[in-house]
Amino acid sequence: MKTKALFSILCSLLAITLSASLSRAADFTVTSTADSGPGSLRQAILDANANAGTDTIAFNIPGDGPHTIQPQSPLPTITAPVVVNGYSQLGSSPNTLVGGDNAVLKIILDGSQAGAGAYGLWLEGGRSEVRGLVVNGFAGGGIRLSLGGGSVVAGNFLGTDATGSSPIPNGAGWGAGAGVCVFGSDDNLIGGTAPADRNLASGNPIGVHIQPGSRNRVQGNFIGTDATGTQPVPNTGRAGVFIFGPGDADPQWWTSGDGILISGPWEGYLAQDNIVGGTEPGAGNLISGNGRADQNWFEAGSGVDVNGASGTLVQGNRIGTDVSGTMALGNFIGVKVGVGSQHLIGGASLGAGNLISGNRFRGITIHFSGNLVQGNLIGTDITGTQALGNETDGVFIYGGSNTVGGTTEGARNIISGNGNYGVEFESGSGPASVIQGNYIGTDVTGTQSIPGQMYGIILQGDGGNTVGGTTPEARNVMARCIIIYSPNNIIQGNYVGVDATGTKTFDLGGGSELFRGITVAGLSAHDNQIGGTAPGASNVVSGCDSGIWAEGCNRNMIQGNIVGADASGTLALGNRLGIAVQSTLEAGSENLVEGNVVVASRQAGIVLNRVSKTCVEDNLVGTDRTQTLDLGNQIGIYLDACSETKVGGTGDGAANTIAFSRLDGVVVVDDFLNPVPVQGNSIRGNSIWQSGGLGINLVPYLGDWILEPAPWSDWQAPVVTLNDPRDADTGPNGLQNFPVITAASALVGKTGIEGTLNSTPGTTFTLDFYANATADPSGYGEGETYLGTATVTTDDNGDVNFSVTVPAATTPGQIITATATDPEGNTSEFSGQSPPVVLGVIEVAIDIKPDSYPNSINLGANGTVPVAVLGSASFDASSVNPTTVTLAGAVVKLKGKGTPMASLEDVNGDGFQDLVVHALTSWLQLAATDTQAILRGQTRNGTPIQGIDTVQIVPQ
Repeated sequence: MKTKALFSILCSLLAITLSASLSRAADFTVTSTADSGPGSLRQAILDANANAGTDTIAFNIPGDGPHTIQPQSPLPTITAPVVVNGYSQLGSSPNTLVGGDNAVLKIILDGSQAGAGAYGLWLEGGRSEVRGLVVNGFAGGGIRLSLGGGSVVAGNFLGTDATGSSPIPNGAGWGAGAGVCVFGSDDNLIGGTAPADRNLASGNPIGVHIQPGSRNRVQGNFIGTDATGTQPVPNTGRAGVFIFGPGDADPQWWTSGDGILISGPWEGYLAQDNIVGGTEPGAGNLISGNGRADQNWFEAGSGVDVNGASGTLVQGNRIGTDVSGTMALGNFIGVKVGVGSQHLIGGASLGAGNLISGNRFRGITIHFSGNLVQGNLIGTDITGTQALGNETDGVFIYGGSNTVGGTTEGARNIISGNGNYGVEFESGSGPASVIQGNYIGTDVTGTQSIPGQMYGIILQGDGGNTVGGTTPEARNVMARCIIIYSPNNIIQGNYVGVDATGTKTFDLGGGSELFRGITVAGLSAHDNQIGGTAPGASNVVSGCDSGIWAEGCNRNMIQGNIVGADASGTLALGNRLGIAVQSTLEAGSENLVEGNVVVASRQAGIVLNRVSKTCVEDNLVGTDRTQTLDLGNQIGIYLDACSETKVGGTGDGAANTIAFSRLDGVVVVDDFLNPVPVQGNSIRGNSIWQSGGLGINLVPYLGDWILEPAPWSDWQAPVVTLNDPRDADTGPNGLQNFPVITAASALVGKTGIEGTLNSTPGTTFTLDFYANATADPSGYGEGETYLGTATVTTDDNGDVNFSVTVPAATTPGQIITATATDPEGNTSEFSGQSPPVVLGVIEVAIDIKPDSYPNSINLGANGTVPVAVLGSASFDASSVNPTTVTLAGAVVKLKGKGTPMASLEDVNGDGFQDLVVHALTSWLQLAATDTQAILRGQTRNGTPIQGIDTVQIVPQ
């Protein structure tokens, strides 16, 4: 029994040992190029299938090679994990170059005789690896991985000859066949970060085809170039690398010739979280030269094409250039995102940014929402200092809620040197995208302009986008312009025409829309916010032909910007025109120009041309925020053929400061080509001073002088438009007659003004009064300090005399001017200068014999007559010097040592203190027939006062 038991144990141990031996991985060596039989690749596959474990198929074919294996029929499917190592062949060696591919490949799988639908290798076991092969000429595809995932395809030439210089495609037609086909498999690695891992995927309809595909990595490959990375060997069919989810609609019509195509049927459906490139050293792919000659314009032949997928990372690649990053080797489009979101093109971390330059159409195209473009060089060389432009746009966006840039330095894109727009939002694009923190049209330092790119940003479509922001990190620095054709956009905090230091301009030239810093145009461009009142919201726009240009648009707000100066608003940098608002026949009204600093314009600071219902308020025109620096424009504000516009106003925060204009402060010009009368232009409440010409000038038609560059010799010398009887003439603002000031007197806290107006009979006019420190050489004033307003009505002859008091103080010697505005809002030029202000008489209320009526006075009596100088909200009775007071020539009674008998008390119970003095009755200079007595005196600062009250003289 013991012997039988021992035998049984030994048999079991033998079976276990034999089983372990049979399941151990084996090495199978290919020693012949024959299609079958011992030593053939076909036999090695059969042997590997028969053996469990992860086997290795090696090569040891006699001779120098390269050795071509040319199957005459499809090879057997490999059903278990396997490593196929072409580098095991004598004389083979993997790539060692960082910037090229010097791999020597000695094993060629040639599928030209394998038949329709044949694959070079078909592996179903997962966790497999294929290296060191040249795979070309197979109708179905070169290498197919099915079912299990986690496979590696590295160090191969897929679709070229053994030198990597000439195409021998796998597959036929635009979408049939690929170098590597991965079906129903995830988590695969195509390439790797080491030089030895680099695949050359070129010359195919599809280089690498993954369907469905998630969490796959495509790294370190050359896709669409030769082995040197300097010449194109394009993937001319569907894609270089094609990744998409099951059931994906046939994308033939828009995906021919892509370098990498990642696609799924809809967003997030089994084509998720793939990585093209990466941030690790060596992970980036060279994706260039893809596309075919007969493709149409509709975005065929992309370097990277993401469609129907989500969460893709495209990082660290060179897309559209040669391997050095200094020469163009373009795809048709660099990167395209079709249906899909949450894709990151580049990134803010070190090494994440792509070089996307030299492509034959666009750098990046995004057709869907929720994607992020960060940290890329788009249109420059690898140094970020030289143009290597994409032929049209740097970034083209059709979807909404995308982000270009960000608020960290690493997120900044350099978008320069492209043929057309830096960033274009197409018609039909969705809302709510953000463009922040980029350098557009500049080099990587933001201090030098890069030539070639015509425009910076164009916003079309649904609008609602944000360009810039209120923090320095959100600022775009732009050596090219912003054009807005859509509504509800916010443009804030950008430097346009000004370098990253905010102190100097780029050399942009002038004379066309190209050189308008910010343009808002068209009926769809309404309700946009250019600038703002929040700290940091100001755009700095200088060094342009026109700083901000709004044309044919409605209800836009241009607010709080610095136009024509450096970022501090104190150094003149200039534009030809500062801010221009121009209408078309369809639109051009209800725009607001408010709170801007507009200086150093070579022709005019603010221009309104053929617009209506536009307000210009609270701007600093020609000076800095301290209102001390001379940063004058040639003309401050220019209204050309406008109606119902408002320049300033008398409400809080409405008045403009218009200073140091080399010519006129405000010009209103007629236009005989415009059928709409030039009327209703209100110019009120502003501070206009130090103009070389007139403060306000109403002039006849001058042509389009102000809108197009013209020599200053074309500008006529300022001429005052003189008054005419009953204001019968016509012209801009009806050539409204101005008032004539005859006298002005300084009162305590007020100013008395007398004068006349002759204008339209039976009409009520609003008169605005201004004080000036000195007389104007023209004899016709300006309006340095606004004093107040009054209304007057002309008689049947158009005349009215006025004597008004305005609630603002002046000092003797100042010069008073005025304007007249009719009920339709037509404001005149400034009046001729008044005589210098004299010390005026304050009219005060008095009460003789308080609490007594009818103020009886017996001139024959000895004693005194009490009289009260009444205080009020507008007059402080305690300011009166009682020693100066007389009543009807009688001095007041003294109580000793020259001190008058006076007291402060509220005699009428109105809550204000009144000054009560006592005049000597015997000194009163009144006659028996007098019914009034006059009190005279002075305030303690010497201003005369005067008051009148009734009296009744008692017969003696």
